[in-house]
Amino acid sequence: MKVKRLMIPLVMALMAMFLLSSGASPALAASKAFNYRFAGKGADAGWYSCEGDVCTYTSVYVADTMYRYDGTKMNGRSLSYSTSTYDPVNFAFSYSYGFVENPTFSISKKLTAASVSASVPITTCSYNEMTGEETCIDGGIVQVNVTWTGIGDLIRGSSKGHYVSKNFTSNYSFKGTWREATAVGLINGNSPGEFGWGQIFDLKDSSMTSCHGSC
Repeated sequence: MKVKRLMIPLVMALMAMFLLSSGASPALAASKAFNYRFAGKGADAGWYSCEGDVCTYTSVYVADTMYRYDGTKMNGRSLSYSTSTYDPVNFAFSYSYGFVENPTFSISKKLTAASVSASVPITTCSYNEMTGEETCIDGGIVQVNVTWTGIGDLIRGSSKGHYVSKNFTSNYSFKGTWREATAVGLINGNSPGEFGWGQIFDLKDSSMTSCHGSC
């Protein structure tokens, strides 16, 4: 599961390739070639809590990142927060999500520790499977504080790929270093529940795509 999470930036790159090949984006279709690069250090973690059959899952993702797309470079630090709760008795699903830039974030060079603190504006939604109705409201501000402690050895991984289709040719590469971690979280001063998973990572992802034909 952790390796799958670390591959998220790669999936984003492949999604961009899909948009190009499908012609879904005029901006991409107008270009015969594009380059994408991602580099970032960060951490993520998840927790869960259950009362009877009703369980809530909470996750936090934070990273210092650099994106480069067709010569345009973007740097940024951001935090994503989400929760989801499912009530199987009442067929009700609720979730909250939020995003904030420039959280207070620190990470050690050897990926042995990390911490983040931020006030995150959230949106809260509820969905009823019986009626098909979904309602979303302003959920206010939540204070998110997480401290990661690395455990075990550093794990290193890399992959490369070459794709050829009727409409495009693409090369991609992924290289990452990560360490499993425990994480203590506080959401508005309260624990989000039992610790589920955590990691501290440093990864790079890139792709180069050439369009030929009508893509």
